Amino acid sequence: MHASAVRRAAAAASKALKQPLPPAFLGSPTLPDLAAILPPKPVFSSAQSTGYLKCNRAEATAVLTEIWRATRGVQLDSDAIMTAAVSRVCKAQNFDPANFAPLASLHKSTHPSSQTTTTISRNLLHLGVLLDDPAAIIADATRSLAAARSLPQLASLPAWRKLTALASASNAAEAHELLAKAYTQFKDPARAAVAWRKAADAGSGLACSVLGAEAFMTNDTNTANSKDREDKSALAISWYGKAAERGEVDAYLRLGELLMATDPAEAEHNLLVAAASGSFLAVGKLEELYRSRGDSYSLMADSWKELAEAIEAEDRAAGAEVPTVTEHRNNYKPYRPIRSHKRR
Repeated sequence: MHASAVRRAAAAASKALKQPLPPAFLGSPTLPDLAAILPPKPVFSSAQSTGYLKCNRAEATAVLTEIWRATRGVQLDSDAIMTAAVSRVCKAQNFDPANFAPLASLHKSTHPSSQTTTTISRNLLHLGVLLDDPAAIIADATRSLAAARSLPQLASLPAWRKLTALASASNAAEAHELLAKAYTQFKDPARAAVAWRKAADAGSGLACSVLGAEAFMTNDTNTANSKDREDKSALAISWYGKAAERGEVDAYLRLGELLMATDPAEAEHNLLVAAASGSFLAVGKLEELYRSRGDSYSLMADSWKELAEAIEAEDRAAGAEVPTVTEHRNNYKPYRPIRSHKRR
C-alpha cells in the first residue's frame, strides 16, 4: 500500500472515531421499534403493578412516538428546544416524567449489554433530566460521577449543575448524598462534611452512619482526654442510632461494637440484628462478645465462630474473595461503611 493510501486510511479511521455514536432513539431518522425498546410485556406489567412504572405500555408507546416526532431534526444538545418539545408532549398526553428513569433502567436491565442498549437507556434517562425529574437527575449525576476525573471536570457538567440545583431546591437526601460522595472522592473534606450533614438532616441513614463513623474515628485517633473521648463516643452512638432507625445494617454493627464494654445487652441486640441482616463482621463480634462473658457462654461463642468459618469456607469454595473478620476490621474506612456480606 502506498504511503498516501495509508495516510488516507488513517485519516478516515480517525474521523470515524471522532463521529458521535449513532442515535438509537432520539435523533433517529426513522421511528425506532418501540416494542423492542420497551421492557418485555411481563416485566412491564410487573413494574406497573408494583408502582415502579406509572403508565401502561400503550401510553409509553404513544408518548415516545410523539417525542420522536417532536424532536426529529433537533440537535440533542439544544436543551431549551428539547425541553419545550418533550414538555408539550407529556402535558398533552398527561404523562408523568417520573416514568422515564424507570423505563431507562428497565431497558438496560432487560436487554443485552451493548452500545445501542446504553445509548437508548441514556436517551430515555435524558428525557427525565430535561423535565427535572429527581430520580433521573440523580441517576444521570451518578453516571457522571463514575466517569469524572476531577471536581472541576464534574462541576462543568450539566448533570452536576442539575444535581446541585435539586439539592438546593428540594433538599432531597439522595442529592446531598451524591454531592457528599463526590466531595469525598475528590478529597474536599470540608464540603463533604457539610453535604453529609445536610443529607442526614434530610433523612439519609447512610449519612448518619458516615457521621457516626467520623465521630468514632476522630475519637479513636485525635482525642486527648477521657471526657472528650466520652463525648465523641456519645456522638458516634447518637449518629449510629439514627442510622439504625433508618435501616442501615452497618449502624447496628457499629452500635454493637461501641456498646460492648458499657451495655453488653444492647450490644448483643444490635449485633444480632446486624448478623441477621447479613453482616459478616457482626458474626465475629458476637463470638467476641460471648467469649468475654466467660466459660458459661463458651458454647455460644463457639457456635458463632463455627458459623463465621463456615461462611468463609463456603464462599471461598465458590471462588469468592472473602475477607476474614480481621481483614474486614482492618479495612474499615469512615466514609466507606463496610458493606454487608450475605451468605449465598
